[in-house]
Amino acid sequence: MTRILYVDDEPTLLDLAKIFLEKEGTFSIDTLTSAPEALIWLKTERYDAIISDYQMPEMDGIMFLKYLKASGDTTPFIIFTGRGREEVVIEALNNGADFYIQKGGDVRSQFAELSNKVRYAVSRKHAEEALSESQKRTAQILEFLPDATFAVSAEGTVIAWNRAMEVMTGLGKEEILSKGNFEASLPFYRERRSLLLSLVLNPDDSMADKYPFIRKEGDRIISEIFHPGLHDGNGAYLWIAAAPLYDAQGKISGAIELIHDITERRGAENALIESRRQLDAMAANIPGVVVRFSAGTDGITGFDYISKRCREVLGLENDPAGFFDGLAEHIVPEDREQFFTSVQHAISKKGLWDVECRYIRPSGEKIWISGVSSPSMENDRLIFDGVISDITGRKCAEEELLMKNEKLNASYEQIAAVEEELRSNFNELAARETALRESEEKFRTLFESAGDAIFTMDHGIFLDCNRRSEQMFGCTRDRIIGKSPLTFSPERQPGGQLSAEMAQEHIDASYLGETRFFEWVHVRADGTPFTTEVSLNRLMVGSTHCLQAIVRDITERKCAEEELLMKNEKLNASHEQIAAVEEELRSNFNELAAQERARRESEAHLNCIIQGSPLPQFVIDNDHRLISWNRALEECSGIKEADVLGTRDQWKAFYDTKRPVLADLLVDGRIELLPEWYQDTVLKSRLVEGAYEGTGFFPGLGKAGKWLYFTTTPIRNADGKITGAVETLEDITWRKKTEDALLRANKKLAMLNNITRHDICNQLTALLSYIHISKKQVTDPGLQEYISKEEQIAHVIQGQIDFARTYQDIGGQAASWVGLSALIDSATGQLKPFPVEINIAGNGIEIFADPLIGKVFYNLIDNSLRHGGHVTRVDFSVQHTDRGLVLACSDNGTGIVAEDKENLFQKGFGKNTGLGLFLSREILSITGMTITETGEPGKGARFEMTVPKEMWRIAAGQ
Repeated sequence: MTRILYVDDEPTLLDLAKIFLEKEGTFSIDTLTSAPEALIWLKTERYDAIISDYQMPEMDGIMFLKYLKASGDTTPFIIFTGRGREEVVIEALNNGADFYIQKGGDVRSQFAELSNKVRYAVSRKHAEEALSESQKRTAQILEFLPDATFAVSAEGTVIAWNRAMEVMTGLGKEEILSKGNFEASLPFYRERRSLLLSLVLNPDDSMADKYPFIRKEGDRIISEIFHPGLHDGNGAYLWIAAAPLYDAQGKISGAIELIHDITERRGAENALIESRRQLDAMAANIPGVVVRFSAGTDGITGFDYISKRCREVLGLENDPAGFFDGLAEHIVPEDREQFFTSVQHAISKKGLWDVECRYIRPSGEKIWISGVSSPSMENDRLIFDGVISDITGRKCAEEELLMKNEKLNASYEQIAAVEEELRSNFNELAARETALRESEEKFRTLFESAGDAIFTMDHGIFLDCNRRSEQMFGCTRDRIIGKSPLTFSPERQPGGQLSAEMAQEHIDASYLGETRFFEWVHVRADGTPFTTEVSLNRLMVGSTHCLQAIVRDITERKCAEEELLMKNEKLNASHEQIAAVEEELRSNFNELAAQERARRESEAHLNCIIQGSPLPQFVIDNDHRLISWNRALEECSGIKEADVLGTRDQWKAFYDTKRPVLADLLVDGRIELLPEWYQDTVLKSRLVEGAYEGTGFFPGLGKAGKWLYFTTTPIRNADGKITGAVETLEDITWRKKTEDALLRANKKLAMLNNITRHDICNQLTALLSYIHISKKQVTDPGLQEYISKEEQIAHVIQGQIDFARTYQDIGGQAASWVGLSALIDSATGQLKPFPVEINIAGNGIEIFADPLIGKVFYNLIDNSLRHGGHVTRVDFSVQHTDRGLVLACSDNGTGIVAEDKENLFQKGFGKNTGLGLFLSREILSITGMTITETGEPGKGARFEMTVPKEMWRIAAGQ
């Protein structure tokens, strides 16, 4: 209903206008006889439009109009007067009148024109308000976009510059808005030049050459480019998207450009490429094919890595897709079952994979190969890292050894013992390899507890060493670091060559990229000589090369070897295999170092994300000490990060006295204390595992307090143990105020409707009474028929009033969380005694719905009983989908015929009142839920209600 205030000093004209304008039923007219009286009235009343006479005592219509406009009143104003002078019309329009209508002429035409002008003025006002609100919302969205965004007009003038752009460029809005001449390019290029959005306004192929690539998606243009002017002159890699802006006529009125800083992503991509390059380089020095594959209960599920030596060793391409099938195909058929069995055994036992078998290269050459790999778990995946080696030489030596040593049975036991020791050493090395892969955090433990002495050197000077080095050389670490290997070497080696010359030869070769593996006689601090095996190779530390030496004391082994050499010198093949495993251990050491650097870079990247978040956030560790307090929270709370970092004072931002915040309770695992500190305002999050969320009012924030929505997520380590928590806050004060204002307005409107409906019902009751009396008094059949129709019409009106009362209550109260089982139990309770079986699934599920949601379930069950025919069972079930939760109510009755389904939810359609399903759909739509009927005729009805993801949850404790 459009409310109109009509001000005129002629009461008769006021009455006449009220009759004509209210006759259509779309206007509600209030009348007053003077402008001063109207001004007082307007202090408490609001109208959709004002009609005023021009010439009135005390204050004329134009003075009345000026007073309203000066006070900020924007209500549409129409001058309706008998004065038709041109200067009066011009003055009225210049002072803000929407229309000027002259009295006189045909009364019906005159008031018809007035009615049309009022409608037009009100519609235009509503459209302007909607446009203004839409523009405000658009500006707010643009302002708080997390990516830097700006826009220009068709002439190139900057018309929008959001907060993220201010942060990225250091230029505030006041410095850039309304400026043209490519002003927006200065922060990026330090010169005036075309930007990507310039291609939207003025396509120019020559300008596209300034970008490494241009990709078009519809009317959007996308590119990436390095901007040297950002990050304090260090430059930044940016992802850019530009698109046109259109006016109401669909013409391009400007362009908008969105910028996302991808510098860190580019760095991570380059680091990944470098890591892959280093892995290939290390694998190239290993005498075999380095492989990494994942496995499941059905066998190998895929290869992540195959080194390039695959073609040299096996004659196959290092293609992960076909590698395993090609490998198995070329294994000698007699050995193939043994090969598959070894793989399945290692997977099922999650243990070492160790197999030797015969292999036929694609060239036809027959060789022996061995496969050795140890498993580890990574992100719930079983991973095998290992080496496939050509052991033909060793196998041939073994066969020759068997032929020549038949007469050495007496020494066999000793050889077997040595072989067992070698195998034991091999297993020990394999175990160390597995330990190396378990975690980058264990690197230092492995380094310090290694059974061999490990050194890092720079041009012949020790930089670092492990505890085994102290034990082996008989002195403390500080007496080793900074010294040369020659300090712990005799003047000459057993062959007579000077130690200094031999050492320099090995060092120079290693710096050139050659891996050296040799024996060396060292001297302990007390002068005792001992024999060692040294593995020397080059590795990259930062941007420089250094050397890594792995030194093993083989004094005892040398004694055993000298004894064994007398019996069989060809056991040296076993030592070559051990050397290969040691080489792999050295490679894994480098990989662990690279992973440690990547982890530190990841932590730095994560901290940048937290600090750059537009939402206030803080992070605490498992000792409740603050380890992060971002800039948004500094602005929100007024507390600087430097004042609270490392303390347990997170409560100070929100409370007057010390108490735990939600993050504290989650770190301690004290979920049972939530009701004590937060009553029922905090519940388990449906979206994040282990997280909790809630709302609350915090009077200490800002000048008048703030409403916050807060979410807390526990931080867990690789073992699942809680090591801290992150809490994110969102200011929802404006939303809460809006909700409260809307609730108050709805209450007032409901009160008005109740009063009006009450009066109408009283009159309708009286009318039905008179109709009833009339039917008894009148005997004429013709009049009886008219009276019956009048009675039917009155009952229809009565039904419409009842419907209006129910419809008014929809959305009249705030929606809330309610248990699904409780809703269904309440509905069935209203229908007792309940004549059919009912089955309910979804225990513990709560939905966010209008308080009238109970009527929906009542209507669905009532429909089954009324119209389902032979219904004996009603089932309620739930199903999780990508769209949300699908809640279904189905019965085993006759179902709904296809031709009725289209109109099923229309008002008035049905066999009873025709309102039940219509109201059910309206009640569900309040919180974004929908309802459809999907049953099959003859098999029963099935109503599916789709609940959006954010509108359902699992109740706490379920």
